[in-house]
Amino acid sequence: MIGVYIVVAVVLFFIIVIKVVSTRRINKVKEELKNDKIEFIIQSNFLGLKSEGQTHKSHNGILAFTDKQLYFRKWWPNDKLSIKNNQIKKIEKVHKFMGKAKLKLLIKITFLNNNGKKDEAAWMIGKLDERFDIIKNNLI
Repeated sequence: MIGVYIVVAVVLFFIIVIKVVSTRRINKVKEELKNDKIEFIIQSNFLGLKSEGQTHKSHNGILAFTDKQLYFRKWWPNDKLSIKNNQIKKIEKVHKFMGKAKLKLLIKITFLNNNGKKDEAAWMIGKLDERFDIIKNNLI
């Protein structure tokens, strides 16, 4: 019986740590975007950039959409991706991206990178329909 309590305690400890770290990272992104009007900011799973090829690993992180940009900061390594709203050319709901299929729909963004070349990125996010509409309506 003590073993069950230990397992429950360890699981609760990790849940609390993840929640604290997540809150800190969201607050860091909010600070970085303090001059933007944030439409949403959420945890997400980034499936990669098409320009980086099939070998790109997915990453967890914070995805934010503002009046100026779509912004993603990875949990680890601490990289970021910023796509200006006027660079976004298409937004889609897809079932897979670069051969990676997920059980949930993904949000795929087609955009022009800083070199003016077409690129694509995709994320798995919660409340996809609601966030998809927020992005789409702000790009019109």
